[in-house]
Amino acid sequence: MTSISPLPTPAPPLLWQRQHISALLFGLFDLVKNLTQLIPAIAALGLSGHARYIPWAIAAYALLHILRVLLRWATTLYAVQPDALFARHGLLSRHQRHIGFDQIQDISIEQNIISRMFGVAKLSVETGAGGGEDDLGLNAITMPKAMALRAALHQHRAATPTETHTDTQHSAASTAPTDTPDAPHSLYTLSRHHLMLSGLLSPSLGLLAALAALLGAAERIQPFGYDISDPRTWARLTADAGFGDWLRMAPITIALWLALILGLLMLLTGTLSTIFRDWDYRLTSDERALRRTRGLTTRTDVVITIDRIQSATIRASWLKHQLGWHELHLRSLAQDIGGTADGGGHQALPFARSDTVDHVLGHIHLCPPWPDVIWQRSHIASALPACAFALLLMLAGAALFPAHTPYGAALLATGLAIAILAVLSAQRRQHGVTGSWLLIRRGLFAPSITIIPFASVQSITISDTSLSRYWGLATLALGIPGSSRYADDIIPAISRSHAMALRAKILNQDPSL
Repeated sequence: MTSISPLPTPAPPLLWQRQHISALLFGLFDLVKNLTQLIPAIAALGLSGHARYIPWAIAAYALLHILRVLLRWATTLYAVQPDALFARHGLLSRHQRHIGFDQIQDISIEQNIISRMFGVAKLSVETGAGGGEDDLGLNAITMPKAMALRAALHQHRAATPTETHTDTQHSAASTAPTDTPDAPHSLYTLSRHHLMLSGLLSPSLGLLAALAALLGAAERIQPFGYDISDPRTWARLTADAGFGDWLRMAPITIALWLALILGLLMLLTGTLSTIFRDWDYRLTSDERALRRTRGLTTRTDVVITIDRIQSATIRASWLKHQLGWHELHLRSLAQDIGGTADGGGHQALPFARSDTVDHVLGHIHLCPPWPDVIWQRSHIASALPACAFALLLMLAGAALFPAHTPYGAALLATGLAIAILAVLSAQRRQHGVTGSWLLIRRGLFAPSITIIPFASVQSITISDTSLSRYWGLATLALGIPGSSRYADDIIPAISRSHAMALRAKILNQDPSL
């Protein structure tokens, strides 16, 4: 008797849902920002003598924007299945997308002040496509629905464990059967005084251009030929500091006060931006994922799946590094809300000591045995491009030096400083291999160490130029999924034989290196 296989269970019907009605309000807020697009048309109407039509043009534009917001809200629908997320939009030309939970790298939840008033959140679904067509964003869904969608994703992943790419210990931990998931526990909390200290050590550099412009303007308006860039000016005023001289130096005094005020503003803006971004910063973890919440006015809730973390980078500014503070960034197939210092990935620790960094790295199985790392420097030839540019500046300065202008000395000093910094930076480019990890260390003013598991590397490119080929040197570039080429993934100016052996070690895990 022939057995008849049972028919497949039909999928449950899609229950389409709209976004919260507050999405209309958020769309109207965009109207104020988009009104700047009318400035050329308004200027043209005014200059052509048809200023009476300006209010009508603004009203027509506002009406079209409101209609577009209404249509977008009415035609954008989504539905959640046990293993997939569906999205549909469009009126005349209708588009429907199917995003399986296996394709989703991250679900981020963001709330600003207005969203909290309505009890809604912005939900971003990352698929590792770099914000492309496969990604999905919902501007206003209720918090219970957002949390339910995230819980459904975690439940699906718990039911279908995947093989991790870091090491065998992590693989055994992720595939071991568990009856119930571990309860989330706290890995890191940023205290208030550490938050203030982090802000004070992170001054905003956006005001440096304004500082340079003001100092240049003060130099141009200074009377009686005083030149603040000439040391003889300060020597003469120190020797004979009469009231008239100090009065003539008023523009310089103003410039110095402006420099002091701008310096204080840099500290203030850096502190405020840090407070608004990292307020109540918490990093928790369960068996499979890290969860990061932060923000004062805009509250973000990001889940980083441990199995999908590709690499980790420990970095800090020079001052923070000298004081023993570090940041930890984790690169996964998703992008962080608001971006990071390296253009992608997620910030896991904004301000922490080395033991805390090692604790988090150990939790995600990305903590190599630091004492076993044997660091190898890149060749000093990696500084040649910057040194060549510095040489051109010094030659230009030497040509101007006989004319007794301050520009010759400035060019000489600038070229010498660039050459020295290039050589020192080249000395900081180091790499090491320990176990199944590749470590890359770089940076002079912002030192960093990148930890890359061998299994994260999908491709390796070895390249050289005619000059590097003459010295037997090559550059090794790593291809890691979910990211564009980062400077942290490049090892410049190493011997070609060592680059070939390193490639064999990483791709084939050849233990002979």
